[in-house]
Amino acid sequence: MLITSIQSLVVVPETCPENDSGKRQRSTVNQKRDFTKLFEVFLGTAATVHCIADYEVQLETTIHGTKPKQYSATVTMPKMMRVVGCLLAILTAASAAEQDLHMEEWVRNQLTKEKPERVTILEQRLWPDAPQPNTRIILAVGRKRPDAPNPTCISCPQEFRHFVVLLAQSSTSRELVNPKLLSYFSFGLGIAFGAGVPRISIDVGPYQIREHEYAFGIRSVNDELVGNKEGLAFEYLRLFRYQGAEVKEIFDEVTWGYSKYSEPGFRSCNTETMIVSEASPQGEFFTLTRKHSRSYLGDSRMYGPGFPDEMPIESCPDFDKLRFPNVHTWDTTQGRYVDPEFSLRRQDPGTVGSPYRKNR
Repeated sequence: MLITSIQSLVVVPETCPENDSGKRQRSTVNQKRDFTKLFEVFLGTAATVHCIADYEVQLETTIHGTKPKQYSATVTMPKMMRVVGCLLAILTAASAAEQDLHMEEWVRNQLTKEKPERVTILEQRLWPDAPQPNTRIILAVGRKRPDAPNPTCISCPQEFRHFVVLLAQSSTSRELVNPKLLSYFSFGLGIAFGAGVPRISIDVGPYQIREHEYAFGIRSVNDELVGNKEGLAFEYLRLFRYQGAEVKEIFDEVTWGYSKYSEPGFRSCNTETMIVSEASPQGEFFTLTRKHSRSYLGDSRMYGPGFPDEMPIESCPDFDKLRFPNVHTWDTTQGRYVDPEFSLRRQDPGTVGSPYRKNR
């Protein structure tokens, strides 16, 4: 439930009343006034402190227009400060949740071709090098019931899923306000089992493709082949170009390879690459080159910082070809980058194993 208003209804007397033992409280009015200002600044309400024993605070909450409820408690100043922190966290979370709901509804209304039943926003980021000012990238996933369930597992929960990347122009660079749709691109269509979402994220680079033009990226990890004892995982980078009011995919490459327990001592092997943009003497479009960044043994990138044991090595047998540069050049006919290893990335690792092994 969203808390739409929180008010503090307490009064600050100039002096504190005597307690049951007949002794006057020593708490200063200045402390109470400072606390009052804190409530007024952060909650935007008329907040004062009622001096009974220490402090009595009454919070009136209104939840979705229901009848207000009052809560009273006697607390000291340190406890009161913790109350303020808790209230701020509640208000921030409630406001963020409400904004997310509005944004997801806005995204769903933009997808007129896909017509998803529901949308989940995975990430949004400002694109500093966009051709339009205050352009934000929104990465979302749309879901709906499949027209024809996958016969592989009729009893399994299924949904038709597609990922979408939208470009929206905001009225401010700080956050997405009054969004105006520039364009969007759908990818990764298909039926999925369960509600899990692959590891996918926005990459704003910068990735320069011409003297005054940049692309943005989407990184996704395919780790479906990784089991308890073995398996391969890959991270892929896709680059997108915004031109002529359209978003187009123009580039794809492998940026990480992982082979579980492939080395002696149950060590997993990793190879990471980076994309380098360089001006080309043969045309206005820059070349994009995949270059080897590092290879190492460990599981931290696969399973998180709880596995920090990384040991640098020269190369991984499963990813030997990733040690060498792979140059992508612009193809005017196709309107995208092409490279010699395009066919390798289209091979199924589940069938052929790693396509980047030596002599394959």
